[in-house]
Parts: sequence; C-alpha cells; structure tokens
Amino acid sequence: MISLFTPLDVPPDETAFFVNRLLLVATSCPERRLAEYENIAWWDFIQAPRMSKQYQAYLGQGLTRSLVAMRAEESSTRTVGVTQLQLLYAFISPDGIFDRLLGGPTSDVWIAPWTQYLQKRGVQFHAGQTLTQIGVQGRRVTGATVNGEGGPTNVAADYYIAALPVEVMTTLVTDDLKRAAPSIANLDKLSTRWMNGIQFYLAQDAPIVNGHAIYLNSPWALTSISQHQFWTSVDLSKFGNGKVRGIISVDISDWEAPGVVYNKPARECTAEEIRMETWTQLKQHLNVDGAKQIEDENLGVVSRP
Repeated sequence: MISLFTPLDVPPDETAFFVNRLLLVATSCPERRLAEYENIAWWDFIQAPRMSKQYQAYLGQGLTRSLVAMRAEESSTRTVGVTQLQLLYAFISPDGIFDRLLGGPTSDVWIAPWTQYLQKRGVQFHAGQTLTQIGVQGRRVTGATVNGEGGPTNVAADYYIAALPVEVMTTLVTDDLKRAAPSIANLDKLSTRWMNGIQFYLAQDAPIVNGHAIYLNSPWALTSISQHQFWTSVDLSKFGNGKVRGIISVDISDWEAPGVVYNKPARECTAEEIRMETWTQLKQHLNVDGAKQIEDENLGVVSRP
C-alpha cells in the first residue's frame, strides 16, 4: 500500500504513518468508528499539523479534496477514512479496477433508461413542480404541497422521500417537522462543500490517461476524465456542430480557493471565468516538460444551443 503514495515525494516515515492511520480505521469496528472517529477531524487524526508541507498538501488536503470533495480540517475521520478505504480496496482488488465509468452520456445510458423502467412499473413523474411545504401532524407526514403551472397542489401518499440538496431541505424544515423527526433538527448547522463540473469539447481527442486524472495540488482540486476512450459506441460527431472528436469532463472540488488567472474562488467567477480558469489549471499540470496534451486551438468546436 505504501508504494501507492511514494511518487508524491512525501517523506517515507510520514507515508508509513499515513498508511498506519488508514489501517487503524480499517481494523476498527463500526461502533468505534461512529462513537470515536465521527468526532475527530481527519486533519487531526492523521496529525497533519506536525507533518511536512508535502504530507499536508497531498495526503492531507489533496486526496481529501479531490477524491471526497471535503475539507480535511473539518470533515470527520469516520467519513473521510471509510471513503478512502473503499477507493483503495477497489484499487488493490483482484481485477485492479480503481473506479468504473459509464459507457456514454449520463442521461443517455443511466437517467433515461432508469426513468423509462420506472414508468413501465407505474411510476408517474411530475416535472416542473416545486416542493413548497411538507405537512405534518404528530409524528407523521400528512402531505406535500407542490407548486406548478396550475398552482399549488397537495400530494398525499403512503411514503415520502425527500431526496433534496441540504440547502433546499433546510428551507422546508418547520418546527412541527423538527418535533416529528428530531434527527433533522440541526440540518442548517451542517457544513457543506460544492463539487460541480465542466466539460470541454475538443476538435481532436486528447486521451490523457486511461482513467481518471487527479490534479492533487491544483488550486481548485480538479479531477478529469477523457470520455471518448470509454464511450466506444457513441458517435461524437452528432454533438454540437458535428466537429467534436473528444470530450474532457472535469470536476471542481474546491470552490473556495483563489484561482491562478483571476485570483478568485470558483463560486465568485462567471461561467466564462470558470472555463478559462479550469482550462488554465489543466494546462499547468498536463503541458509540462515540453508535452502539449491539451492546446487552446483544440477548443471552441461546439456552438451554444
């Protein structure tokens, strides 16, 4: 396991200590993880404050931001440790597959087929409806009020599932709902971080690597995947203006750190600034030692819808 981290230039003794921390989480029972590790920040658990800058940047912050989209300084050891272990288990599994990818655009190969399957099973989707209120009586939900073109409507059902972003759910949590479900009373106190992405459409394909690329010391904690090598049955010429030959999908995991072009965090940038900033950070990591894996001339082949 130690050999996985040696290319990061972290001192060997610190690398060994980090692996020891992972093994400690791996050999702890679920009860201990919840009772003890849930209340310890990952940053403190791996003793990052006393370690080298490389240890802090790569093993402390880089892996956590890029792979889990969380801040090591405030995220629980239980959450970060277990997630990193799951990724490592996949990497050292007999088939050697670190992660798996969809074989085409998400909507085409996942969302649309799943939606069609559910509809065949009798599920009805009501698009364009906004949830505005959750009715509660005692300890039971009595209905959900949604608002659409026809005005507000009350939806009554046997079961209710609120699959909503936490910042949306907090606006719907009333005092009655808190009394009915005390476990959600402190939703508004949760610390949240964004992970969102951008796609670059290329005139010529740029495979980069056969899998995900992690840019550990990029200011915005970028990860990327060059899609075409995995979308073997997708005709990219049907995208945009017909000249697309490659797609690079990029996740931005740190929306708080200043960038290298505008010196602003991603959350304060316009869409165009995010595009330029992300592309620049990719070039800083990929176009080194004379290599030019991505070039400006390869962009701009898709007209906006």
